[in-house]
Amino acid sequence: MHRESVRRSERGASAVEFALVAPLLFGLLFGIVDYGFYFADVVTVQQGLGDAARNAVTAPASASGPQWGGSTCQLQQDSSGGDQLQRLACSVLDGVDPVAGQLYVRALLVDATGHATQTWAPGNRLRLCAVTDHPPVLPLVPLPAGGRIETRVDMPVQAVPAQVQLASAQTPLPSGDWSWC
Repeated sequence: MHRESVRRSERGASAVEFALVAPLLFGLLFGIVDYGFYFADVVTVQQGLGDAARNAVTAPASASGPQWGGSTCQLQQDSSGGDQLQRLACSVLDGVDPVAGQLYVRALLVDATGHATQTWAPGNRLRLCAVTDHPPVLPLVPLPAGGRIETRVDMPVQAVPAQVQLASAQTPLPSGDWSWC
């Protein structure tokens, strides 16, 4: 008789224990999923920028500049100098698809010291930069840098038939600036 009364008094204990542990368990589970999405975006953006930069510097070139794809979109450009870097930035926007968040791209040329230039010539480097703001699934998950992924890839310009002037191109960032690029 005593054993039966103990069993009846513990009948709701497991439900109460689950109710106490469930928020912590689900918070941990969603945190793991959120970090998985974040790191998937990091790898996707890094790989996509690296592939685009590698393809760009090894693309066939003529006296008018490198021959990149025909994809164009509306980007901000520095002065005149053709739309080659704009086409490259647009191809990055078309080809790199992060799991979450919006992708912003900047394409420019830098000299050996890292200063911006507009000359596509050996010794200079193509610099591709990308920003993705990764929104967390749960607002309590502390993502690195608040979920902002900033990626920069530099590739040396290969031999070209002639020096060509190219203007940099970028998508406007809704917050922050491109000074780190």
